[in-house]
Amino acid sequence: GQSAVLGMDSAVAAQIAVDEINARGGINGKKIQLIIEDDQYNIAKAATAYKKLVEVDGVKLILANTYGSIFALADEAEKDGVILLDPLDCNKVLAELNDNVFCLATDSESIATALVGNAEQNNVKKVAIIHWNSDSFMPLVKDFFVEKFKTGEAKVVEGYSAGTTDFRTILLKAIDKKVDAIVFLGYDETGLAMKQARELGFSGKFYANGTITSPSLQKIAEGSAE
Repeated sequence: GQSAVLGMDSAVAAQIAVDEINARGGINGKKIQLIIEDDQYNIAKAATAYKKLVEVDGVKLILANTYGSIFALADEAEKDGVILLDPLDCNKVLAELNDNVFCLATDSESIATALVGNAEQNNVKKVAIIHWNSDSFMPLVKDFFVEKFKTGEAKVVEGYSAGTTDFRTILLKAIDKKVDAIVFLGYDETGLAMKQARELGFSGKFYANGTITSPSLQKIAEGSAE
């Protein structure tokens, strides 16, 4: 999916941990079996994967990287006695779900804190925020950014849905408002947005979340996400 790098890295990390634990004899003498399903950062596919893992494989612990799937599956997990663990995101909204849901990750608010801190250091006064809105995670980070950006103003705030390939209408709004920077909160498709921004003549700063490191994003950006 559009955030494959997140799942791929998590899968590698999980396998390393499982191999290390099993090499030490497992837990109480029992080896751990790791089963990986690709939900492609899609809530419906996550639900299908959950059903297979629980009903066919009999798992009791699921690590889920698709933010929206945690909310979609929380009640089901409680009913099934399954633990859902988000190893990628953590915030108050997740923490207030039922007792079967856990998160162990950097606080979501810290993404906005880091971006705002750098913007303030660089005397950025006007920004545009372009964010993925196909689940509630990036809108949450967007809200944190707007709240914390005390020394400047978000002149344009626009959401986009999964599958968007043309960002030029939103980008032209940002250019028209003469923003100093554009904040991209999304996944691989933001590489395309950066490329289109440069093609339209925008020369200001880009700010982005951690998926900027995705090799596929970098490829789509064609040098614009350096």
